[in-house]
Amino acid sequence: MHAILKTRRSILRAAASLPSLALFGQDTDAWKRRRRLYLETASKVKDQPLWQLHAETNRLPPGVAIVGVDFTAAHRAIDTVYAQLSRLAIGESIEPSAFDSVLEYLASRQDLVDFIMAGILRILCLYGNDSRLPQDLKRRMEAAVFEFRPWLYAGDPAVKTVAVYWTENHEALYSSIEYLSGELYPNKTFRWLGKPGSWHREHGRRNMLVWLGLRARYGMSEWLSPGYYSEDIIALMNLVDFAKDPPIAKGSKGVMDIIMLDLALHSFDGGLRATSGRSYLTMLKDARTADTSGVVSLGFGIDSPVLPPISGSAISVATSPSYRVPEAIVRIAHARPPELLVHEKSGFSPEEALKMGFRPDDPEDILTYWTIAAYTHPSIFLGSEDAFHRWNITHVSAESKDGKEATYLRTGGDPAKYADNGSSALFGADIETYRTPDYQVSTAQDYRKGKPAFQQQIFLASLGGAASVWTSHPGADTEQGRPSYWIGNGRMPRAAQHKNLVFVLYRIPEGDPRPFSHAYFPVSQFEEVQEKEGWIFGRKGNGYIGLTARPQMTPTRRAEYQGVERISNSLESTWICRLGRKAQDGTFATFVERLAKTEIDASKSRVSFSEPNGMKASFGWDEDLVVDGKAVPLRGYPRYDSPYIKVARSEQLYRVACDGRTYTIDLTTLKVGPLREIR
Repeated sequence: MHAILKTRRSILRAAASLPSLALFGQDTDAWKRRRRLYLETASKVKDQPLWQLHAETNRLPPGVAIVGVDFTAAHRAIDTVYAQLSRLAIGESIEPSAFDSVLEYLASRQDLVDFIMAGILRILCLYGNDSRLPQDLKRRMEAAVFEFRPWLYAGDPAVKTVAVYWTENHEALYSSIEYLSGELYPNKTFRWLGKPGSWHREHGRRNMLVWLGLRARYGMSEWLSPGYYSEDIIALMNLVDFAKDPPIAKGSKGVMDIIMLDLALHSFDGGLRATSGRSYLTMLKDARTADTSGVVSLGFGIDSPVLPPISGSAISVATSPSYRVPEAIVRIAHARPPELLVHEKSGFSPEEALKMGFRPDDPEDILTYWTIAAYTHPSIFLGSEDAFHRWNITHVSAESKDGKEATYLRTGGDPAKYADNGSSALFGADIETYRTPDYQVSTAQDYRKGKPAFQQQIFLASLGGAASVWTSHPGADTEQGRPSYWIGNGRMPRAAQHKNLVFVLYRIPEGDPRPFSHAYFPVSQFEEVQEKEGWIFGRKGNGYIGLTARPQMTPTRRAEYQGVERISNSLESTWICRLGRKAQDGTFATFVERLAKTEIDASKSRVSFSEPNGMKASFGWDEDLVVDGKAVPLRGYPRYDSPYIKVARSEQLYRVACDGRTYTIDLTTLKVGPLREIR
């Protein structure tokens, strides 16, 4: 293991010495060398620390199963497939015996089999006729394709469903798998339904067009997720590279471009450091440990001292015969103006889906609601109940379905009288990200205040590296689970950002087992730290951050979080985060003195903030954000509003411009609507 990681370090140190891709594109000798080094690294690493590679393993410690799934075995299978794919890509032979455990896991139909099958199909599409792929192994791979359960169908046999088909990233993976499998083998019989591949090609095509149309218009529901964007990329790259159907190929490329645009607009210091629909602790601490950091490195030519994980998404980009990140988007990733302000609306709500004609009682439509985790939404959950029984699903949601049904009936079936408290809901976020050369801060504005949160990350500030700061109301007492002590929330705050000032207000119910909110502030990751007048300040390079809370902020008593955690022991608390930089705010000492003299008045309902000779702002649980006398809108953002792209939410035409380069993503031909309307 030590030798493998040592090899990995040496290879990536060599990669870090290469010139960046900015202004040169992806077909240069420099990019080809970078790609080669990345794939060589991937081919050699056989057993990496699982926490470093995969989002899902943060659910539980390695080796512990949940709902009958051994994630350790799943991730070893995923690693094996992509390591062997990398070997083929650099001209080496594969190890046929390595696939024994992979194919065994696929046959189990447990969770994450879609991650594995996507890699198998990529191997078959790229190297199916290559002499280095032994015929016996090829036949075993094809047999696994024919045995695979590609979707949840209305007429499915009554068997227990363990694998997750229904989140945004899983639906993309399963739909792409069904389409590509049918395209590869149109005349073969697929055993789950006993239908030919041509039938599955058409079903998968229509399903994928539904998914693509919604993302073309509304963006990603798992917004800016540093782990799950990686899985979307795997599905999209397979379709970009291998789909023969023009609408699928064009739509997949367009949505892939949009994901790369998101990465360019919201990445800082080599990683996606922003509010997100779904995140994990290691990624929050340092986004360079997320799977998408490999895509940032390869796609944009951005290196960092931290080794990017070997991920299926980055390997898919590296092995693509056709996809290249548009130059205008590459330039956005490298742009470092004195300030960059991005407003973005990403995702859609159940109410919007209802208006588009998606029917909760239709098995073909219910999965669209599940991509936004609307399992127990008042208007949706009876349809979910039917689907849970239809497919024998018992673990889709932590909320009690029977309790929901009883409550619904007591209200006379009136959704207006029934609370929407789904913890995993991803109903569209209004995002502000503010980036300077020295720091980045990002917030989901006024998002579902007071409701439970599965793993939504509402606010994140970063000075680069592992100098990340955020707040939460703990949803558990340990770091395992979703929510946990650090990810998600027991109850979400009401948060508002105006450039480099963020207010985060918590209102925790009486009787909550964790009657406090807290902040992650890793003292050791800053070059200089000061405490003054109830604030804690940090400096890294030329970037500054200050954090305070009302009614108070105190150090933690937990030994394991000394130097990391700050507590506000109150059911009603207000956190204030202010960032600065040398070029704008002078010395660190000047920044500290100014904020230490700031007048803050925090009551149960509102907070006012007044810097000496500077910004004046106020915000409340039920009040607008007001800055220097003007109300600041927090909701109803356009799809994108930034110096590089401006798009209304109803449009599907994206014109990108940066540094003299332009690029258009035209998705206007993609229909947005339910499966029955897609042809």
